[in-house]
Amino acid sequence: MIIMGATTPQWKQLAADTRDILGDPWEVAGSGRKTILVRRGIGWWQQHISYEPTTLGRFIAYSGFLGKPLAYTQIGDSGGTTSDRFPSDPRQRRSRDLHDPQALADWILAVASEQFDTVPDLNDHLTRLEEVHHRRAETPVAQQMFSSRSLQLLVMLRVICGTRSREGLLADIDDVLADPDTALRNPATFRRADGGPTYPQFFTSLRGIIAAADRPAMQQLILDTRRDNLRHYKIPESWVSGVTFPAPEHPW
Repeated sequence: MIIMGATTPQWKQLAADTRDILGDPWEVAGSGRKTILVRRGIGWWQQHISYEPTTLGRFIAYSGFLGKPLAYTQIGDSGGTTSDRFPSDPRQRRSRDLHDPQALADWILAVASEQFDTVPDLNDHLTRLEEVHHRRAETPVAQQMFSSRSLQLLVMLRVICGTRSREGLLADIDDVLADPDTALRNPATFRRADGGPTYPQFFTSLRGIIAAADRPAMQQLILDTRRDNLRHYKIPESWVSGVTFPAPEHPW
């Protein structure tokens, strides 16, 4: 059994052995330290298992929305976790307990069942986020917590689902661009090594397109960003499913 701080070859072998246990639709993607376990049939969400190459040796369940530049946090936008805990289990665990293909497979299946598979469709997810946003708006301190990736995800779901007027969406994007959060403003945190768009670049482009009332261009920008995100993780096209945009409540 690998103890802690697995080397890159050890993680690649563990990922391959775990994939053999999991079977379809799980696959191994990426290379080197960026090797991940991911399921075929990817839609709006990038959901995968990666390994933290530190002495802690934790496994990371990442769930990030593909319709914008991915959240470069450990667990993404929604439904992610680390291997310190099993889903629905408050007991903290040693990550080394999962450095065995069968143990890791069991943890992955639990995460997939209780977190990955419970991420709702776009409209339902937006409804939940709107409820959280409304509750926090009633308390100034809590409202300050609704920023960064939470605000970006809320605004992008509003854009894709078309739940606000064009003027309302422009105001939303202005709020995102004015967000002082470090992840948006500090170049060291949002620079993409693969040349993909930064958060400010993406939202500035999106704002210009919406200001011009060009819905096809808006959808194409989002699809191009999704493709860039998948390319970043070296996901083959054959593992990707098509996505659809809901009919907008406020056409423009």
